[in-house]
Amino acid sequence: MARAKWAEDLVAAWYVREGYDIVARNWRCTRGELDVVSWRDGVLVVCEVKARRN
Repeated sequence: MARAKWAEDLVAAWYVREGYDIVARNWRCTRGELDVVSWRDGVLVVCEVKARRN
């Protein structure tokens, strides 16, 4: 789980550097979970983060 958290933090930081506002992280809904939800210039971005060892 530590790798997944690290990857999600990295992705969220990238979105912030690019000027996005983070709306939610690890948002749970009836269909599952959304890792990073961000917003910029009227566009809502939903990002599923995958991390692997190699």
